This record gives sequence, structure tokens and C-alpha cells, in this order.
Amino acid sequence: MHTDAPATLTFATDSPMLNQLHRNITSGQRGNFLSVPTDTPARDERLGWSGDIDVFAPTAASTVESARFLTMWLADLRDAQTPEGSFTHVAPDAGHLGDGRRAGGMWA
Repeated sequence: MHTDAPATLTFATDSPMLNQLHRNITSGQRGNFLSVPTDTPARDERLGWSGDIDVFAPTAASTVESARFLTMWLADLRDAQTPEGSFTHVAPDAGHLGDGRRAGGMWA
């Protein structure tokens, strides 16, 4: 499964390895943009982590149409903001885990 965001960049060089790197980046982005911006969907990191997307957003916006996806996720981040103004590490806020820990914690 992956997002169906249309490509916004055509990329081709004379280097097969560089072309493959670009295809890998785009493929990884599509797999990680499924409802929330995940870190590693193959492991147990399927939450909308705010730190990773903060770093990747400029690249994401240049490779596929990301505005609608990022706007939706930023609304989730805003909705998870605490009354004190802190942001959760993940959005939407995943809340408490069964063992008393909090999924994603808070930004200070």
C-alpha cells in the first residue's frame, strides 16, 4: 500500500545508481505517506512522528504533490497540542499505552 500522490518532479541522469537512488527515495516516501507520515512502516514505528517529517518535508514537497497530505497532518498536530502549547511527538496523539507509558511523549 502507498499514497497515490502524483509526481511533481521528473528526474533522470546518466548515472543508473543515482537514478535508482531517486526511485528509492520516492518509493519510500509513498510508503511512508499513508494517512500519517510514518517513520518506518516495516517496523513498529507507524505513528505520525513530527521530527522525521520536519526534516523530510522540503524533499517530499519537491518529489510528489504533498500539500494536501501535509496540511491534513499539520491539523492533526495542532489538534494534539496541549493547553500549555507543547506538541506531541506524534500526531494524531496516540495517547497512553496499556503499560502506563505514553506513545510518542511530548516536546518540551
